[in-house]
Amino acid sequence: MEPGINIWIARAEATWLDELYNIAKALFHDNSLPSHDHTHHMRVWNLCKVLLKEIASFNSRMDQSLVEGVLIAAFFHDLGMATSTREDHGMLGSELCISWFGQTGRVWPERKEEILRAIELHDRKDVQIFTSFSPETPPEILTFLSVADDLKPWASSEYIAMPRYI
Repeated sequence: MEPGINIWIARAEATWLDELYNIAKALFHDNSLPSHDHTHHMRVWNLCKVLLKEIASFNSRMDQSLVEGVLIAAFFHDLGMATSTREDHGMLGSELCISWFGQTGRVWPERKEEILRAIELHDRKDVQIFTSFSPETPPEILTFLSVADDLKPWASSEYIAMPRYI
């Protein structure tokens, strides 16, 4: 499965990464929240990639739509913090995602509802809202996003290999 995951990641990045990175950069341009600017979203995506590759080594239920959904959710999850640092920032990020797709005319990917749910709920610490990774269960976008968002940047040796965006 591992070669497939690398192909799916490359396809998703070729399709989405430049645009999503630039949106995050533009939204945080005049914002003084460096901990959650466009570089934070890139770090979360890089950690998601590490998780995707690791989980693909034992879970055969991964596919292109999951990878694409994780990438989109990673770049919208904290965009609401450009205007609000309250608990509703996930909901604001979800609304920004809906608005962006409407404004750009981009076609929604297969997992639209799952992407929006992941963006909105990614930071909920008060309840268990995602499942653990297992060989028998299809992974959820929310699981990848929540775990990657909570990981420290130095948690992975692959983190060191930052792409050209930073």
